[in-house]
Amino acid sequence: NVSILRTAARLPEIISMNRVEQEPVLKIVQNEYPWMYLVFTVGLDGMNVARNDDRPLTDYSDRQYYKDVLAGKLLSWQTLIGRTSKDPALVLAVPIRSGDILVGIMAAAMTIDEISNHIATWRQGKTGFAFLIDEKGYVVAHPDKAYVAQRKNLNSHPLIDGFRKKGWLTTSAEFKTADGESAFGYVRSNNLGWALALQQKSQEAFEELN
Repeated sequence: NVSILRTAARLPEIISMNRVEQEPVLKIVQNEYPWMYLVFTVGLDGMNVARNDDRPLTDYSDRQYYKDVLAGKLLSWQTLIGRTSKDPALVLAVPIRSGDILVGIMAAAMTIDEISNHIATWRQGKTGFAFLIDEKGYVVAHPDKAYVAQRKNLNSHPLIDGFRKKGWLTTSAEFKTADGESAFGYVRSNNLGWALALQQKSQEAFEELN
Protein backbone atom coordinates (compact mmCIF):
# COMPACT_ATOMS: atom_id res chain seq x y z
CA ASN A 1 0.00 0.00 0.00
CA VAL A 2 2.79 2.42 0.91
CA SER A 3 4.79 1.44 -2.17
CA ILE A 4 2.00 2.22 -4.61
CA LEU A 5 1.39 5.61 -2.96
CA ARG A 6 5.09 6.48 -3.18
CA THR A 7 5.22 5.35 -6.80
CA ALA A 8 2.15 7.39 -7.75
CA ALA A 9 3.52 10.42 -5.89
CA ARG A 10 6.50 10.48 -8.29
CA LEU A 11 4.37 10.68 -11.44
CA PRO A 12 4.41 14.03 -13.29
CA GLU A 13 0.61 14.11 -13.24
CA ILE A 14 0.57 13.95 -9.43
CA ILE A 15 3.50 16.34 -8.97
CA SER A 16 1.61 18.89 -11.08
CA MET A 17 -0.89 19.32 -8.20
CA ASN A 18 -3.49 19.90 -10.91
CA ARG A 19 -6.85 18.28 -10.24
CA VAL A 20 -7.59 17.47 -13.88
CA GLU A 21 -4.25 15.70 -14.32
CA GLN A 22 -4.30 13.94 -10.95
CA GLU A 23 -7.79 12.42 -10.91
CA PRO A 24 -7.28 9.83 -13.71
CA VAL A 25 -4.22 8.50 -11.84
CA LEU A 26 -6.09 8.35 -8.54
CA LYS A 27 -8.94 6.42 -10.16
CA ILE A 28 -6.50 3.90 -11.67
CA VAL A 29 -4.85 3.32 -8.27
CA GLN A 30 -8.22 2.79 -6.56
CA ASN A 31 -9.36 0.44 -9.30
CA GLU A 32 -6.24 -1.73 -8.87
CA TYR A 33 -6.36 -1.56 -5.06
CA PRO A 34 -10.14 -1.76 -4.40
CA TRP A 35 -9.77 -1.94 -0.61
CA MET A 36 -8.71 1.70 -0.84
CA TYR A 37 -12.12 3.37 -0.95
CA LEU A 38 -10.53 6.81 -1.28
CA VAL A 39 -7.26 7.81 -2.98
CA PHE A 40 -6.62 11.54 -2.79
CA THR A 41 -4.16 14.42 -2.74
CA VAL A 42 -3.92 17.32 -0.31
CA GLY A 43 -2.33 20.73 -0.85
CA LEU A 44 0.06 22.42 1.56
CA ASP A 45 -2.89 24.37 2.99
CA GLY A 46 -4.64 21.12 3.98
CA MET A 47 -7.30 21.41 1.30
CA ASN A 48 -8.16 18.39 -0.82
CA VAL A 49 -6.88 18.92 -4.40
CA ALA A 50 -8.13 15.79 -6.17
CA ARG A 51 -9.83 12.49 -5.33
CA ASN A 52 -10.92 9.33 -7.08
CA ASP A 53 -14.61 9.38 -6.15
CA ASP A 54 -15.78 12.68 -7.72
CA ARG A 55 -17.16 13.86 -4.38
CA PRO A 56 -16.78 17.47 -3.20
CA LEU A 57 -13.30 18.50 -2.09
CA THR A 58 -12.74 18.42 1.68
CA ASP A 59 -10.58 20.30 4.17
CA TYR A 60 -8.13 17.87 5.83
CA SER A 61 -5.99 20.45 7.64
CA ASP A 62 -6.99 19.04 11.05
CA ARG A 63 -5.78 15.52 10.27
CA GLN A 64 -2.61 14.30 11.96
CA TYR A 65 -1.25 12.64 8.82
CA TYR A 66 -1.36 16.01 7.02
CA LYS A 67 0.47 17.70 9.89
CA ASP A 68 3.08 14.90 10.05
CA VAL A 69 3.98 15.04 6.35
CA LEU A 70 4.01 18.84 6.43
CA ALA A 71 6.49 18.59 9.33
CA GLY A 72 8.83 16.40 7.25
CA LYS A 73 7.75 12.79 7.83
CA LEU A 74 8.20 10.47 4.85
CA LEU A 75 5.28 8.30 5.96
CA SER A 76 2.37 8.94 8.26
CA TRP A 77 -0.72 6.94 9.14
CA GLN A 78 -3.76 7.57 11.28
CA THR A 79 -6.74 5.54 12.41
CA LEU A 80 -9.87 7.69 12.45
CA ILE A 81 -13.53 7.94 11.54
CA GLY A 82 -13.58 8.63 7.80
CA ARG A 83 -15.29 11.81 6.65
CA THR A 84 -16.27 10.04 3.44
CA SER A 85 -17.13 6.54 4.71
CA LYS A 86 -18.33 7.54 8.21
CA ASP A 87 -16.68 4.29 9.32
CA PRO A 88 -13.44 3.61 11.19
CA ALA A 89 -10.61 3.91 8.67
CA LEU A 90 -6.86 3.74 8.28
CA VAL A 91 -5.26 6.54 6.25
CA LEU A 92 -1.72 6.32 4.86
CA ALA A 93 0.03 9.46 3.63
CA VAL A 94 3.32 10.23 1.85
CA PRO A 95 4.84 13.47 0.53
CA ILE A 96 4.60 14.69 -3.06
CA ARG A 97 7.85 16.41 -4.01
CA SER A 98 9.01 18.41 -6.98
CA GLY A 99 12.75 17.96 -6.68
CA ASP A 100 13.48 18.71 -3.03
CA ILE A 101 10.41 20.88 -2.55
CA LEU A 102 7.28 19.56 -0.84
CA VAL A 103 4.29 20.43 -3.01
CA GLY A 104 1.56 18.24 -1.54
CA ILE A 105 0.48 14.99 0.10
CA MET A 106 -0.60 11.70 -1.50
CA ALA A 107 -2.93 9.63 0.65
CA ALA A 108 -5.29 6.67 0.65
CA ALA A 109 -8.02 5.61 3.06
CA MET A 110 -9.19 2.06 3.66
CA THR A 111 -11.85 0.77 6.01
CA ILE A 112 -10.52 -0.96 9.10
CA ASP A 113 -13.02 -3.75 8.46
CA GLU A 114 -10.60 -5.06 5.82
CA ILE A 115 -7.92 -5.45 8.51
CA SER A 116 -10.30 -6.43 11.30
CA ASN A 117 -11.69 -9.36 9.32
CA HIS A 118 -8.33 -11.11 9.57
CA ILE A 119 -7.80 -10.46 13.28
CA ALA A 120 -11.13 -10.00 15.06
CA THR A 121 -12.40 -13.38 13.87
CA TRP A 122 -9.50 -15.32 15.46
CA ARG A 123 -10.68 -17.57 18.27
CA GLN A 124 -9.11 -20.09 20.64
CA GLY A 125 -11.56 -22.20 22.58
CA LYS A 126 -14.51 -20.31 24.05
CA THR A 127 -12.66 -17.39 25.63
CA GLY A 128 -9.58 -16.80 23.47
CA PHE A 129 -9.53 -13.85 21.06
CA ALA A 130 -7.15 -11.37 19.41
CA PHE A 131 -7.11 -7.59 19.12
CA LEU A 132 -4.90 -5.01 17.42
CA ILE A 133 -4.07 -1.48 18.60
CA ASP A 134 -2.19 1.32 16.89
CA GLU A 135 0.92 3.05 18.22
CA LYS A 136 -1.19 5.35 20.42
CA GLY A 137 -3.21 2.51 21.93
CA TYR A 138 -6.39 3.01 19.91
CA VAL A 139 -8.21 -0.11 18.73
CA VAL A 140 -7.70 -1.04 15.09
CA ALA A 141 -9.32 -4.48 15.25
CA HIS A 142 -11.32 -6.15 18.02
CA PRO A 143 -14.10 -8.77 18.19
CA ASP A 144 -16.24 -6.17 19.99
CA LYS A 145 -17.19 -3.87 17.10
CA ALA A 146 -18.16 -1.10 19.52
CA TYR A 147 -14.49 -0.82 20.52
CA VAL A 148 -13.58 -0.20 16.88
CA ALA A 149 -16.41 2.26 16.20
CA GLN A 150 -15.51 4.28 19.33
CA ARG A 151 -11.77 4.03 18.65
CA LYS A 152 -11.45 2.88 22.25
CA ASN A 153 -8.04 3.38 23.82
CA LEU A 154 -6.70 0.23 25.50
CA ASN A 155 -3.51 1.58 27.06
CA SER A 156 -5.05 0.86 30.46
CA HIS A 157 -5.68 -2.81 29.58
CA PRO A 158 -3.47 -4.76 32.05
CA LEU A 159 -1.78 -6.71 29.27
CA ILE A 160 -1.01 -3.59 27.19
CA ASP A 161 -0.03 -1.52 30.23
CA GLY A 162 2.52 -4.14 31.26
CA PHE A 163 3.77 -4.43 27.69
CA ARG A 164 4.44 -0.68 27.46
CA LYS A 165 6.16 -0.57 30.86
CA LYS A 166 8.55 -3.28 29.66
CA GLY A 167 9.59 -1.11 26.73
CA TRP A 168 7.44 -2.71 24.03
CA LEU A 169 9.18 -6.05 24.45
CA THR A 170 7.24 -9.16 23.43
CA THR A 171 5.42 -10.19 26.58
CA SER A 172 3.46 -13.11 27.98
CA ALA A 173 1.63 -12.42 31.23
CA GLU A 174 -1.21 -13.40 33.51
CA PHE A 175 -3.65 -10.65 34.46
CA LYS A 176 -7.16 -9.95 35.75
CA THR A 177 -9.94 -9.20 33.28
CA ALA A 178 -12.55 -6.49 33.83
CA ASP A 179 -14.84 -9.08 35.42
CA GLY A 180 -12.11 -10.13 37.86
CA GLU A 181 -11.25 -13.46 36.25
CA SER A 182 -7.70 -14.62 35.66
CA ALA A 183 -6.54 -14.53 32.03
CA PHE A 184 -3.31 -15.24 30.17
CA GLY A 185 -2.11 -13.09 27.31
CA TYR A 186 0.61 -12.60 24.74
CA VAL A 187 1.46 -9.31 23.02
CA ARG A 188 4.07 -8.16 20.53
CA SER A 189 4.53 -5.12 18.28
CA ASN A 190 5.52 -4.61 14.67
CA ASN A 191 8.07 -2.08 13.42
CA LEU A 192 5.37 0.60 13.15
CA GLY A 193 4.51 0.42 16.84
CA TRP A 194 1.19 -1.39 16.45
CA ALA A 195 0.64 -4.19 18.95
CA LEU A 196 -1.15 -7.49 18.44
CA ALA A 197 -2.51 -9.16 21.57
CA LEU A 198 -4.00 -12.58 22.21
CA GLN A 199 -5.79 -13.40 25.45
CA GLN A 200 -7.68 -16.33 26.94
CA LYS A 201 -9.08 -17.07 30.37
CA SER A 202 -6.44 -18.98 32.32
CA GLN A 203 -8.76 -21.78 33.39
CA GLU A 204 -9.42 -22.65 29.76
CA ALA A 205 -5.89 -21.99 28.53
CA PHE A 206 -4.34 -24.36 31.06
CA GLU A 207 -7.19 -26.86 31.34
CA GLU A 208 -5.43 -29.72 29.58
CA LEU A 209 -2.13 -29.05 31.39
CA ASN A 210 -3.86 -28.97 34.79
